[in-house]
Amino acid sequence: MTDRRDQEPQPSLSVDDGQPIIRSRRGSRTKSAAFIRHEISSEAYHPDGSVEIETSPAVWTLAREGYSGGGRLDVWVYPDRNTALHDGAQLALECGLDEDPANVRLFKRKKYAEILERYEQERPDHILRVQASLFVYGD
Repeated sequence: MTDRRDQEPQPSLSVDDGQPIIRSRRGSRTKSAAFIRHEISSEAYHPDGSVEIETSPAVWTLAREGYSGGGRLDVWVYPDRNTALHDGAQLALECGLDEDPANVRLFKRKKYAEILERYEQERPDHILRVQASLFVYGD
């Protein structure tokens, strides 16, 4: 068994000539605009059966509590949910979940969310989570 506490694996984003490859949306004025998407920010279920859904600008993030101690929280921003889930699952495997062949099979079948759930079940004192982080605007 390998002691993984002194390693700091990082999620990976494809790079070309040392620069991240950023998938931009058509019409974006900046490269960072490709990361901002409208995600569901609230859902209201009314007695008449109707549902009111609001969306807000958000980015997809991967948050990980660092192993180095001190309560540090590392956060990476991704252009889409699937890329964040992939890198989160890969990071979970690098942090020890690859010792269970079932987790490796899940990764090969692209069941990334299931791997992250297993990580949090097996390590309840650590954080490794993908979620949409909504923009908050001041009044």
